[in-house]
Formats: sequence, structure tokens, C-alpha cells
Amino acid sequence: MLIAGKNVESIKTFVREIAKKLNVTYSDGPSTKFNGLNIEQTKEGIKISCESYIEKLRKAHGWNDISPKLLEPVSPSKVHELQTTMGPNIDSDEGKALKRTNGFDYRSIVGEIVYAYIICRPDYGFAVSLLSRFNTCPAQCHYDAA
Repeated sequence: MLIAGKNVESIKTFVREIAKKLNVTYSDGPSTKFNGLNIEQTKEGIKISCESYIEKLRKAHGWNDISPKLLEPVSPSKVHELQTTMGPNIDSDEGKALKRTNGFDYRSIVGEIVYAYIICRPDYGFAVSLLSRFNTCPAQCHYDAA
């Protein structure tokens, strides 16, 4: 849990009250990371990003050649293919073979992308919406897009 406020004494009192019921630790000073978020505090304000989370995904899945920058626009024909192509059921033999061929679990990847979308990448919204429609029956084009 991340607790922020202007009055440090109020925060300490709040944490002491919570500590009576839960196992908590308190640390003074500004937070720099929280749940995959990078937090940078400056005079101008607070910048929140999820670059370290995206980088962690890239390393975990061996996507070293993929940039964590903005997603490239998808052509209308590719969107149509993604919307209309139905793959095998993920639990069928063919679905399991597709998972083995691609080397990752489609639903896990989509879930990780959903998390990035929720915490700080609203630009992932359309892609997440489109890819999650096929969680039970992704085709090769969906694996490629993920």
C-alpha cells in the first residue's frame, strides 16, 4: 500500500493504527517504485510511468528486439484480420501446439498487457480490448500481435 499526504505526522499516525491489525513497514522519503510503476517527483509535479514493468516483460519473454515505446499504428486490414480470425480452443491439442510453437501462454501475456494498460498505458486500450476477445481461441495472428 502506498500512502501519500502533506502531513508526515498524520501519515505516521495512520500507519501506526493500521499496524495494529496488519503487518506493515514504514519508510520515510519519497517512493520511487510501486507495483511496477516508476514514480519521479520534481518541483513541477509527479511523473508516473511503467517503463520498468514493460522492460521486465521484455526480458522475461525474450523480446529484446521490441521497443517499449508507443505501439505502432495497426493497418485497417490487420485489425480486420485480428477481429475475424478464430483460432483453435486453447485447451485443444491444436491450441496447445500453437502455445508450444510460440513459446508463451497467450492469456498470460494479454493479462500482463492489461496490467500495463490499467496502471499507466491508456494507449494500449484498443489492442488489449481486441486481443482479450480471443483469450480462449487465439490464432497465430493474435500471438504475433501480442
